[in-house]
Amino acid sequence: MSNVTGVIGVSSAEHARHASFYDELSYVERPPDTVVSHSVGLYINKNRDQLSAHALELGADWIWYVDDDHCFHPDTLTRLLAHDVDVVSGLYCRRTAPFHPVIYLEEDHEGDVIKCAFRDQDTGLIPVVACGAGCLLVKTKVLRALSPPYWRFSQRPNGEMVGEDIDFCVRAREKGFNIWCDMDAAIG
Repeated sequence: MSNVTGVIGVSSAEHARHASFYDELSYVERPPDTVVSHSVGLYINKNRDQLSAHALELGADWIWYVDDDHCFHPDTLTRLLAHDVDVVSGLYCRRTAPFHPVIYLEEDHEGDVIKCAFRDQDTGLIPVVACGAGCLLVKTKVLRALSPPYWRFSQRPNGEMVGEDIDFCVRAREKGFNIWCDMDAAIG
């Protein structure tokens, strides 16, 4: 076992999408004994799985999944860690109009997550049923409670395909973990 407390897991396509990401990442405050791990490949679920396996191999307490098309305030990681919850996301929006946040506040009667829009009352730490994984802090005990692959695309009972992030959140909640979003930790 190493002395690694946490892993910043960077998932990139074959070519990093935004070089400015790496500059921004260098300014992110991080606890001692934090390492940065990279996974490069076409399939985001496989990248995240490799990062998860690496965090578990290192004996890390947590992993912060980040995508290379985001920019972070220097205190984003320390802010998310301070919540001391099992799964928490920063707030970011879709790249296309109407730019809804990548969080889901409720499920419909079939168990499918419902996309949400901003609401004035949504500030601070709020519970969500699912969120994107582009800025997602996860305690490794959540990974240990799930069966590999940790990140996978899946099909809902109604036939709808869901991404690896929604599938991860649904399975984590089934294991009793709560999902949170810090509405004040905005990601660019």
